[in-house]
Amino acid sequence: MASASEEDITKVKTHLRNNNIKLWLPPYSDEQGRPQHESITNIVSEISEKTSLPQDLVSSCVTNLHQHSVQRLRKMQQNIVSLRIKCSQTQGSNTESVEVSLAVSGVQLKTIIAEKLGIEDDLKLICGGRIIENDASLQSQRIRNNNIILCLVVKASDRNQSKEVEKALNEVKRARQGAELLAKAGVDDDGSAGGYDIEIEDQNGQALEIPAEEKRSLTIALGLHEKGRAILKRKEYELALLLLLEADKEFETCRSEILSMVDNYAVLCLDIVWCYVCSKNIAALPDAKLRLDSCEKAFKKSYGDSLQRLLAIKGSSGSEITMFVRLYVLQAILHYHDENYQECSLLLDKAQGFAKMVAVDQDKVSDLMGLGLSAREARRALRQNNMNVTLASQWAFKQREENQETKKREKERRRKRKMQKEFGSCANGDPVNIESYHHLVDTMGFDPGLAVEALKHANNAMSDAIEMISNDPDTLRLSREENQSRNKPKQTAAARLKAMGFDEATAKACLHHFSGAMEEAAEYLANATGEIPAEWVEAYRGNLDQEGSSKYTEDELVMMREVAQDVTQKHDEYLDVMLDEEKGLIQQYRAMLLSIAQH
Repeated sequence: MASASEEDITKVKTHLRNNNIKLWLPPYSDEQGRPQHESITNIVSEISEKTSLPQDLVSSCVTNLHQHSVQRLRKMQQNIVSLRIKCSQTQGSNTESVEVSLAVSGVQLKTIIAEKLGIEDDLKLICGGRIIENDASLQSQRIRNNNIILCLVVKASDRNQSKEVEKALNEVKRARQGAELLAKAGVDDDGSAGGYDIEIEDQNGQALEIPAEEKRSLTIALGLHEKGRAILKRKEYELALLLLLEADKEFETCRSEILSMVDNYAVLCLDIVWCYVCSKNIAALPDAKLRLDSCEKAFKKSYGDSLQRLLAIKGSSGSEITMFVRLYVLQAILHYHDENYQECSLLLDKAQGFAKMVAVDQDKVSDLMGLGLSAREARRALRQNNMNVTLASQWAFKQREENQETKKREKERRRKRKMQKEFGSCANGDPVNIESYHHLVDTMGFDPGLAVEALKHANNAMSDAIEMISNDPDTLRLSREENQSRNKPKQTAAARLKAMGFDEATAKACLHHFSGAMEEAAEYLANATGEIPAEWVEAYRGNLDQEGSSKYTEDELVMMREVAQDVTQKHDEYLDVMLDEEKGLIQQYRAMLLSIAQH
C-alpha cells in the first residue's frame, strides 16, 4: 500500500473537521481511549466515498490520527507539555524537545534537561525573559506547551562567579518586567510615573500609526533590544543573546509590513549574529545566514542598493554606513566557514572600503569639541557631512535645535496627558480637552475647578460648559467636592495599609476591589495573610489608564524608567560606533585567507 501524502492526510482531516468528528470521543473511542472498530470502519468508508481515496489508505490515516488525538488528550489530562530547549552555547536553528509534567519543579526540569543535553555543569533556565525558579512548579510559573526554554550553562570552574551570574540574570528579568510594564502603561504623564508612549517612526522619521497590540509588542521588543545592547557593550555575549532573542520573539508577533517600515528588526538580527560570532558559536551559522539575508534585504529596501534612498531622505549616508560595515564583515565570516573564500575576500574588501568612508579624523573631532559639541555629536556630524568641519558644525547645532523642539513638544504632550489623567473623563468617556480648559481659564478667567467640571458634564462642548459655569456653578462645585472626597480616601487608605505592613501594590489592588473601603480591605488582608486573588490584581491593572502613578510601586517605576531611558534617550546611538572590532576582524580573516592561499 502506498503511504499517504500530505494532500491525502489534509483531505481526511478536513472531512473530520467539517463534520465535527472527534476521534478521541465516543462512539469512536471508549473511556480508556481504545478505538471502537465498528464506528471507525464506518467513518473510513464514508471518507473514502467522499474523497475517492482508497479505503486502506484512509484507514491508515484515521488510525494514526486516532492514536495522536488520544495521546494528546492524555497529556492534557496529565498536564504534560512539550518544551523546546535552546542552549545559549549552541544557539542555532535546531532545538531539543522534552516532555514534562507541569507539576515538576524548576530544579527537576533542570535535571531532565541536563540529562537530555548531557551537561554536568549547573544550568540557569529562562522562559519568556523570566528566570525559572527552582522550588516552584512549572504550572505556577506559567510554563505552557511549546514554550522555548533558554539554558545558560554555568561551568563548574566558574561556580565562584555564580553570584555575578545571578545578578546578570536578574538584570534580564528586570528588563523584561520593565518593558512589559512600560508597554502596558501605554502613555506618559510627566515622566514621574514611568508610563511612556513610545513613538515608532519609519525611515523618514514620520510617526507610524500602529494597532495597540502590535505597538505593545514593539515597545517590549525595543526595550529588550536596548537592554541587550547595553549588555553586549560589556561583551557579555551569552546574556546579551538571551535578551536579544526575547526581543526577536516580540518582533515576530508583528506583521511583516510593520517590520519593513522600521530598521529596528534588521538591526536586531545584526546584533544577534554579532553575538554568535563574538562568542565563536559555529553551530549557529545556519541561523546567522538567514538573519543576515533578512537584514540585507531590509537595509536595501530602506536605503537602496547603493544607499541612494538614504541620500534622498537624509542628504547623507555617513553614519548609516557603519551598519553596512558590520553586515559585510559578518557575511564574509559566514562565507569563510562555508569555504567560499573568494566571496569572503570580496566582502572584506567591501567592508574595508565602507569603513574608510566613515573613518573619523580625531583632530577634526577635537576642533568640533572646541565649539562645544560632545565627541559623539562630533563623530556623527562629520560622518553625515563627508568630514567637512564647517558643514558638520552647522548640521550638529541644527540637530540640537531640532532635538530641543522635539523635547518641547514631548514635554507639552506629557503635560496635557498628566492634566487629563488628573481631571478624569467626560460623561461620554472622552478625556477633557486641554485647549478648551485653557481657553476657559486663561482667556475667560473662569475658576479652574469649575472649568474642569463643566467640560466633563458638557462632553467638551464649549458653549454648554460656559452656560453651566454661568448659570449653575453650585452644582459644579458640589460635583467637584464629591469627586475629591471619593478619590482622597483611596490614597490615604493605601498609605495606611502600607504602614500596617502590607505590600503596597497588593494593598492598592485590594482597595480597588473594595471601592476604597479601608476597613473592608484591611480586614480581608489580615484574614488572608496579605494575599489576594490574581484577578483582583488584573482588574486593578486594567484600570491604569484612568488612574495616576499611584498604581505603581517604587520598584516598578524604577524598572519602567530604566527601560524608557534606553529606548527614548539613545536615538540613533547604534550608528555611533568606532568600528575597531570590525577592523580587527577584517585583518584577522584577511590573514586567514592569506594562510590558506599559501598552502
